[in-house]
Amino acid sequence: MTPEGAAELAVPAAEIEELEEIAGGSKGPLARAAHLVRRAWESWATRSLAMGAIATALDVATLLATVTLLGWPNPAGAMAGVVVGGTFAFVANRLVAFTDARGTLRGQLAKFVLSTGAAMVVHAALVHLLADRLGLPVVAAKLAADVAVFSVGQMLVLRYVVFPRRRTTRTGLPPTPPGRPALPPGPPPPAPADPPARPPA
Repeated sequence: MTPEGAAELAVPAAEIEELEEIAGGSKGPLARAAHLVRRAWESWATRSLAMGAIATALDVATLLATVTLLGWPNPAGAMAGVVVGGTFAFVANRLVAFTDARGTLRGQLAKFVLSTGAAMVVHAALVHLLADRLGLPVVAAKLAADVAVFSVGQMLVLRYVVFPRRRTTRTGLPPTPPGRPALPPGPPPPAPADPPARPPA
């Protein structure tokens, strides 16, 4: 190929930069969007909301299956949905959202069951009120009860009651877990040297 032909096939630098941006280069919109998603995913609130969204989908699917296929009453179907969605929510939040939580599995599960049990009673009563008393469609009543009961308040209960953060020591490291031997102490600091003897007067 002659130099003239190579010059004709050369791509201008401006077009290369534009193609890189479209493809998601370091400064392209796709790269910026991916960076924002990564930054958002670093927040426990984002991860907890994502796990809650999946749990809600399982919750609604269980409700529809029990009410339409099994003929359960609406409050019973709502409570079954909360059980299925709540089980997923506990496991997913513990493993994905609140990885910095302290406490044992037994203690976390007990607090989760108590808080979710109280919420289930309120949730079922609200679904009964909206669907059976006020005549709303059961799915709409279910979603309204979800927003009212399992929204920000439940997320805060998970963060600060069920899965509280580990305490840090003065060194900035988490304390030694119960049942695990502590690290041996370091060597003692050297004793101060004796001051030089004063010469006799």
